[in-house]
Amino acid sequence: QYRRGDTAHFKVILRTIKENRYEVPAGAQVDVLVEDSTSKPLFQKSMPFSSFGTIHADVTLPVNAALGYYSISVRSPGANRYQANGGFHVEEYKKPEYEVKVTPTKPRVLQGDAIEATIEARYFFGEPVANANVTYVVHTSRYWSPFFERDEDDEGGESSDDASEGEGYDYGGQELSEQSGKLDANGRLTVHIPTEPDEHHLDLRYRIEARVTDEGNREISGHNYVLATYGSFQVGISTDTYVISTGDTIDATVSAKDYDGNPIKTPVRVSMVRYRWEGRQETETTLSSQDAQTDESGNAHIQIKPTESGGLTLKVTAQTPEGREVRSTTWIWISGPETEPWWFTGESRSIRIIADKKSYKPGDTAHVVVMTGIPESYLMVTTEGRDIQSKQVVHATSAAPSIDIPIRTDNQPNVYVSVAFWKDNRFYESSKNLKVPAVQQKLQIDIQPSQKQFQPGQKARYDLNVRDADGKPAIGEFSIGVVDEAIYSIYPD
Repeated sequence: QYRRGDTAHFKVILRTIKENRYEVPAGAQVDVLVEDSTSKPLFQKSMPFSSFGTIHADVTLPVNAALGYYSISVRSPGANRYQANGGFHVEEYKKPEYEVKVTPTKPRVLQGDAIEATIEARYFFGEPVANANVTYVVHTSRYWSPFFERDEDDEGGESSDDASEGEGYDYGGQELSEQSGKLDANGRLTVHIPTEPDEHHLDLRYRIEARVTDEGNREISGHNYVLATYGSFQVGISTDTYVISTGDTIDATVSAKDYDGNPIKTPVRVSMVRYRWEGRQETETTLSSQDAQTDESGNAHIQIKPTESGGLTLKVTAQTPEGREVRSTTWIWISGPETEPWWFTGESRSIRIIADKKSYKPGDTAHVVVMTGIPESYLMVTTEGRDIQSKQVVHATSAAPSIDIPIRTDNQPNVYVSVAFWKDNRFYESSKNLKVPAVQQKLQIDIQPSQKQFQPGQKARYDLNVRDADGKPAIGEFSIGVVDEAIYSIYPD
């Protein structure tokens, strides 16, 4: 976000793809074009790129520059052309004069206890925004613990490493309340938000957003989060595979931890449960159960012998000191020659693909169960990234055949397994995303300022330490930007 007369800085990272791998492009130069919102060229130059495949440049914006979106286009000369596009905005704006913060007394409460938080508005030069009007809105959404892996088929779709952070995490949640108040002479307002135990025994994340309007009728907002837990600790259950054959034993691990990740020693009960839909009602049948105790590390190892095939659920429960039952589940498929997926009814059919692990590494073999519901079929199975990496026709002689997928380096960071077949003149298809993290490409970056606070006009020094996945020093290019924090109130980074 720039103003007229500013200098815009940009950097371009160039890569080509060869055999599903990124490479620094061959050649020496690229053509760079920057156009304003009226498509008028503002910067046009042929530029060399570095040995790391990067270019960077500065563009001084005229004082009468057109407002709107400015495009940056990069093109390679010659027959093997490639391109990259980006851009930035030029607008007339006034930087916010104050910021709004929401500070909870505690980052975590037990459901049933009230949340206490302080809303504070202060000008960037330090003075409070006194006696301003404030509206605060509370949303709730399900909280996923970072201490337990999450099944991909859980509510909300596939998880990611940063699913619990960032803008928009709770915007799909439920609005709980909207209330108004007034800041005091110190620019503060303390609010109390009630919570209730969740009927489904779920942990909830409360998002508190405060919108403050000053005397000039300018509104600035800020938000924060509070975790409301169902119990004082949590449990989880996992298996080393999602798919086993009839007659095999399930090896399951139960974990109990508090919300700081510390182990909890507690009695637990593990049950094997079958869920079925009967009409519009889901029924739950407990097939077997056994009691166990987590050890000093918070873990218990359980062996379970399934008594039937098909899709079953492992459920772990425990009692907290508050007398509440905390629980967790995981899903497992017991394959058998005559197994028919229970969700196939009437004329409606679909394919479900189940991988035996959450993620893989090169050299692994993914064992994928394809539940077609068809006793015999010919399946077209492909692995796909940017293009089709492999293809095979599989003669399936059961309703849930298992297919082996070798995992290669060029499958990183993920590969899609797609399955398609014809039956009774109808076409069926589905795909599954297999995660193959490129852990060897990750960098460990540490940045330290020479001091915690600087005065205007004073030079600041930062020490940057970069290491590769093995902890060895890494050589490369980096970019650093220094931005007035007030800008992020207008346009988040």
